[in-house]
Amino acid sequence: MFVSTLHTSPSHDGDLQDENLTMYRYHSSLPAMKQLSTLLYRTFGLTLAAIVAMVAVASGAPLSAQAQSNDDPDESEIRRNYSLYWEDFRNENYEMALPNLEWILEHAPHFPRDDDRNFRRAIEAYENLAQRTDDEEQRLDYIQRGIDILENAPERIRERELSHDEFRWMRIYGRFMQMFGRYVDDPPMTELDAYMAAYELDPERLDPYFIDRIIQGLIEKDRQEALDFMDQLEEVRTDDEVQQMITDVRDDLFESPEERYDFVKSRLENDPDNPELLEERYNLEERLGLRSEMYDTAERLLELQPTAQAYFDIGNMYLDDGEPDEAYTRFERALEQDDLSEELEIDIQFEMGTAQRQQGNLQQARSHFRNVLNLDSSQGRAYLAIGDLYTQAVADCEGPLEREDRAVYWLAVEYYERAKEADPGVSRSADQKINTFRQYFPTQEMIFFRDDWNPGESFRIDYGCYAWINETTTVRSPR
Repeated sequence: MFVSTLHTSPSHDGDLQDENLTMYRYHSSLPAMKQLSTLLYRTFGLTLAAIVAMVAVASGAPLSAQAQSNDDPDESEIRRNYSLYWEDFRNENYEMALPNLEWILEHAPHFPRDDDRNFRRAIEAYENLAQRTDDEEQRLDYIQRGIDILENAPERIRERELSHDEFRWMRIYGRFMQMFGRYVDDPPMTELDAYMAAYELDPERLDPYFIDRIIQGLIEKDRQEALDFMDQLEEVRTDDEVQQMITDVRDDLFESPEERYDFVKSRLENDPDNPELLEERYNLEERLGLRSEMYDTAERLLELQPTAQAYFDIGNMYLDDGEPDEAYTRFERALEQDDLSEELEIDIQFEMGTAQRQQGNLQQARSHFRNVLNLDSSQGRAYLAIGDLYTQAVADCEGPLEREDRAVYWLAVEYYERAKEADPGVSRSADQKINTFRQYFPTQEMIFFRDDWNPGESFRIDYGCYAWINETTTVRSPR
């Protein structure tokens, strides 16, 4: 719960030690009372403050709020009232503490250390009393009294030149309004106003929790104002937690990719060389199917970050759009980059083979697929690709399908079988291709009429349309 999270007693920081030092002389004058207080507390549940009150009444001494009006109270009266309220306050008997605390605020707000602690404690008291009561009218009264302190205390503190922290006061004000703002129709300052004031006083000091409250408050008020604030916040607070918060909130703000795209474009107008924004714009353009815009964004990214991956991504984009020559050029540039990894080089070589095949350059395509296998012999996709080159060579060769054409399928199927052995992950695709092209093997009659075709023996494919293949395969019986 928020209250428990923040209720680490901001008004108590270092106070207890001060109270013990300040009140030492007062309490040391009552040794008998201390002994009696222990006994009465154990027996009747009476606190020291109650005991002091009883003694004071019995001796005729004036008590806190019951005391006679005195514009210039002496030090003993100040100490007595302070001691009475502090004892109750630190034991969380806030209602008992209030009369004496309010007397101190009226007559000696500076006591004991010339700082703002008494005002802060008053806020804490009203805050806890408002939470605890079941009486709605009483709760509203406590809330209003707390707001009165929040509004009037800063001026009184400055007039008396008391030590204080304005940032801390704005945070306390914000917390109070966060808890009780719903009960106040027209507050002098809202939770958002107070936390924003604290941020403006010291943006580095404000905890991410309160920054999130500011952002959520601005979103409810005006989404664009929230976006503008996050733009400014992003520059000021570079810590990971706040940066992640900004990213998460921005992602949640937009209901559609179109809205997000418009937002990213608007940010790029102010920061055109931001590679992260450009990359996000590129991804959104891809998602929205804005191919022309993608090219512009991609080229801009290349100018800023000419990495192997960037060239590879753009090359794939050209390849997908049926421009293999442009793709191949980008792949060549990718291989020239210093950040090229072996894994990426394998992918680049494979796509270079694809680009060459799309241009009809089957021999050059095979060279790239062989490069893939030289880098990693387990790349089953490369074996499949070479087999496909050979079946395409048959399809591209003009004229009727002769037995010499059919012999090329022996070699193609051999590559499909190698693909299965190298990478079981491609087995299904390889089996489909094997079943498809096996039916086009030379028939038994065709084999019979060739003296150099004996099942199980080698045969070189190096003639006519297939001279560039120049590979040996094994004669196979039809099945």
